[in-house]
Amino acid sequence: MTDNNSSFQIVTYNGMLTMTVGQAAEKIGCSYPSMADICNRKGFPKLRLGRKILIPVKEFYDWLNSQCDE
Repeated sequence: MTDNNSSFQIVTYNGMLTMTVGQAAEKIGCSYPSMADICNRKGFPKLRLGRKILIPVKEFYDWLNSQCDE
């Protein structure tokens, strides 16, 4: 979902600006442990709040698109 009423694009997942590791794993069809490993890669977009990892939705999709082979 995008909000085109503002000067910038807002991308959400179920109305949220961020998603959990489990939600991201579900989106790309991998296991939770595999997604947790991906989250630890250099350059992967994430916010750490203590031990919790939140993934900004727009940056996740941007990152995912950048991983595709041409």
